[in-house]
Amino acid sequence: MAPVEIEVILCDAISAPVAHLKIVDKAFQLPLVNDTYNEVTKLAAPLSPFVETVKENVEKVTPMLESGFTTVKTKAEEKLFPQLPEGTTANIQAKFDTAREKVASAVDNLDSLACEGLDQLTSKVPALKEATPELT
Repeated sequence: MAPVEIEVILCDAISAPVAHLKIVDKAFQLPLVNDTYNEVTKLAAPLSPFVETVKENVEKVTPMLESGFTTVKTKAEEKLFPQLPEGTTANIQAKFDTAREKVASAVDNLDSLACEGLDQLTSKVPALKEATPELT
């Protein structure tokens, strides 16, 4: 049987937590960024009830989607996996692990570059470190 290309979505990839970026902490140390965030939060507060309603509706639908996903996954495992050439699953997992490591490394490098860039910017524009005037 000829090898078959298969697109696999691993659950770990979907539910993997987002890495904490140093640049976020560094940016929030700047009064301009911190004050802007606080003001936008205040402006968005009236939308909170609508967001909560959407969240509740999504939470109602999620179990149904998970059930459907589990059914499709189970059927694929039962019918498709036995037809795959031996070692395909291990090969896919190994490639996924390698890709995840490369992406994590790239994100870390980009985070470091962004921190260095912000340091350069704040050293050339020291006003960014000063308190922002009160908005009225």
